[in-house]
Amino acid sequence: MTSKEGCNRFKNQVVVVTASTDGIGFAIARRIASEGAVVVISSRCKANVDEAVKKLESEGLNVKGVQCHVGNKEERMDLLRTATNNFKEKIDCLISNAAVSPYAGPTVDTPEPIENILLLFLGYQISSETITLSKL
Repeated sequence: MTSKEGCNRFKNQVVVVTASTDGIGFAIARRIASEGAVVVISSRCKANVDEAVKKLESEGLNVKGVQCHVGNKEERMDLLRTATNNFKEKIDCLISNAAVSPYAGPTVDTPEPIENILLLFLGYQISSETITLSKL
């Protein structure tokens, strides 16, 4: 689906979608790009990023991919910098699709459980607020 088939509700907007090389994240990225957005997709695995970018570009969609584990502060910041430096210095929409796998076992059985979960769910939002506030 190209933007010609969509409603162009996101025309000329920059959208970042985490964990977006397959599943729901990929479907979100595809749909938003089909409606005119420049979409920055990400995954922990570079091969997955490259494959997803290739697929979306073959559909005529405007995408950029970045390897990023949202639990890693430097990788989160690199993802946001890629979006702001390559496009219009502003992120219009940030979709945090990354999650903790329910198959990893109970939280109490994992090393540093609270820190890992907080980094995953809150770290990305904190980074995005930092970028937003620095632009004011």
